[in-house]
Amino acid sequence: MNQVLLDKGALLVANAVADKNENREILKTVRIGNNEIVGVDGFLLVRYPIGADIGETINVPGEILSRTKTTQRSKALLVSNKDENTCTIQGDDDVKRQATLCQGNFPDIGKAYPKGKPKARVSFSRKVLKKLLASTNGDIVDLDLFGEKDPVKFTCGDHHGIIMPLAYRDRSNVH
Repeated sequence: MNQVLLDKGALLVANAVADKNENREILKTVRIGNNEIVGVDGFLLVRYPIGADIGETINVPGEILSRTKTTQRSKALLVSNKDENTCTIQGDDDVKRQATLCQGNFPDIGKAYPKGKPKARVSFSRKVLKKLLASTNGDIVDLDLFGEKDPVKFTCGDHHGIIMPLAYRDRSNVH
């Protein structure tokens, strides 16, 4: 039996990938182990450090974690029992949720990352991106990059406009 405390950031990873419409069970799962929580859903890969190694790697249903309530300062307690193939999580609401650990091969996240050096990095405010997405009606967002200090053009459904980057850094000569 292993225990790990998960903070709000770890639970946000589960929220990002706990898609009830996904048919492939492993893609509604988060992997916990090696001091991190990892979530994938076929289009998104999110990693977050949890600061503790639980001694084994487990695949936990994202939905059980995404329904767990915590505040910015509190943590949820996850207890896994690999022998019984179960896990239990308890958050601020004192509700204990139990689930069966997911079986199957979690995607090889090492193969998903691009190889080589990035050519550029554009930084945006999270709040501004959130406002942008909330103001659009499409499913796909196109971002057009023009130059170091130029605004970035966006198109999403019938909406289009520009968003100002916080920073644009040329990465072509990074060693």
